[in-house]
Amino acid sequence: MANLDDYRAKIDEIDKELIKLFEERMNTAYLIGKYKEEHNLPVLNSNREKIVIENAAKNLNDKNLSSYTADFFENMMRISKQYQSDNSKKSAKIAFFGTEGSFTYEAALEYAKKLPGFSTIAYDTAEGVFRALLNDDADVAVIPFENSTTGAVTDVYDLLLRYDFFITDEIVLKVSQHLMAKKGVKVEDIKTVYSHPQAISQCKKYLDDKNITAIPSINTAISAKEVSESDKNDIAAIASESAAKIYNLDIIAGNINTELNNYTKFIVLSKREKFGEDNDKISAVISIDHKSGMLYNVIKVFKDNNINLTKIESRPDHKNPFEYLFFVDFDGNISDKKITETINELKSKVKSFKYLGNYKGVNM
Repeated sequence: MANLDDYRAKIDEIDKELIKLFEERMNTAYLIGKYKEEHNLPVLNSNREKIVIENAAKNLNDKNLSSYTADFFENMMRISKQYQSDNSKKSAKIAFFGTEGSFTYEAALEYAKKLPGFSTIAYDTAEGVFRALLNDDADVAVIPFENSTTGAVTDVYDLLLRYDFFITDEIVLKVSQHLMAKKGVKVEDIKTVYSHPQAISQCKKYLDDKNITAIPSINTAISAKEVSESDKNDIAAIASESAAKIYNLDIIAGNINTELNNYTKFIVLSKREKFGEDNDKISAVISIDHKSGMLYNVIKVFKDNNINLTKIESRPDHKNPFEYLFFVDFDGNISDKKITETINELKSKVKSFKYLGNYKGVNM
């Protein structure tokens, strides 16, 4: 009968074989990384990873080890991606609207968890972010899209019409707006507050109750920066907790947004469409003839095909005064035959149909 030393010796023999295979795998991962770099391909390939894990589980004799096998391969692939990134001449570049300390910056960092090697690039305008992506100064872009309290970020909707990018992911963050000022300043001292228009709108009740004048700024973090650099003691900014830390401001009133369940949705944009079995949300823009019943016909297509239309938002059609475009979200995967047939039917009933992307939606 074997004793503990015998078992340990067996483990040592297995480990010797494992380390040889590990080194061989990492060398191959290095070659794959170089190939991706030369062909301008992303490090992350979610579909490939899923297939690797599924195939590994199929090769098990003891199916009780399936969950452990998944953990083992997920960690091994995480190490492989890190090795590819560490040996790459460039890291993934994420463009975002705002500056460090902004909510969009926090969303960019959240998305960056999927990218072992990355760098962030801040832009002062939404247009600047789109142009960075267009000119290959960034691999992906993260931009605010919609708030649960104040609705759509309208200029982003307009930019989506002008540029041919794909939505590849979405990030949802709970947003807490804080009133912040220089050290020693109290709420009763504040006469003027600076922030992004959306943040001001989210905190309107508080500002009205305190009789504080709000002045729109380009974004929340820049507002905090300007307050920190000012010699005035009667001004404040509305921004995030991280902005207060970065710009050495005191939070003199926390969570001043009217709705405490305040969420902002951010979208990730890329020049390349992202395919995946897990993608369950499709975004598009539809224009219709300015005639009675046309919008009904569009909605009826979704109903007749039993497809869940989750959002419909109108925006002015700048090319046709007093006519409207409709941004729609609906459930489905673009590889599903039923979805492609539905889209083709929609195209036959509308003036134009612009596909914006198929991605994994965030369930709230």
